[in-house]
Amino acid sequence: MTSTRPGGRTHYGLRASSCAPRQPTVKRIRNNRSYFILLCIIASGILLFAMGLLYKFATTSLRPFVEIRSEPLQLDWRLVDALEADAPLDYIKKIIQESPDTTSFVYPGGRKTIHYVSQMRRPDVLEYLLSLGQDPDEPVMDSGYFGYGFTPLHFAIIAKDDESVRVLLSAGATGQSEIEETPSLYDFAKKAKCDDCISVLNEYGIENESLSTTNEPL
Repeated sequence: MTSTRPGGRTHYGLRASSCAPRQPTVKRIRNNRSYFILLCIIASGILLFAMGLLYKFATTSLRPFVEIRSEPLQLDWRLVDALEADAPLDYIKKIIQESPDTTSFVYPGGRKTIHYVSQMRRPDVLEYLLSLGQDPDEPVMDSGYFGYGFTPLHFAIIAKDDESVRVLLSAGATGQSEIEETPSLYDFAKKAKCDDCISVLNEYGIENESLSTTNEPL
């Protein structure tokens, strides 16, 4: 397509559309990156909003359950400290009365409070726990730790505490459980070289795995 300019000059012309400069590639990339960043900001805002709603739900609806689960842990370790310090029975009773669930808390290793007390040479505390309905034949259920299948009687024998052995037997303890690994009481006492414990076991008819059906002194 030709045209004549004023003055007689002729020039070749092109359509305007074909002469329009194309958008540089770098600029298009920058625009795409801007859109991507904008989408990321929007997605982050939505995610933060959802997390805020979830946190609000957790702190309101689930708070009672969290408090019930966390409180016995604190009181249990306080009880252990009191036992290690040989605290008076009244003080230990106060700790247990403040949180009755503390007696059923499972410590690392699968032991419960009655197992610890049986090994702490505190027959008075042990008798109090039994009066609260604690199982005198409660076995350690965690197979990954020492003492798997042990009952409170086994821990009392480890401590060579014949008085605690007597308290447990008087409460109906047999030293037996549904766990096959639970050791025989008499053999266990012999290995522990606790002659006083063996004497108490003999009083209750426990000798060479024989157990009195009445579980009373002979």
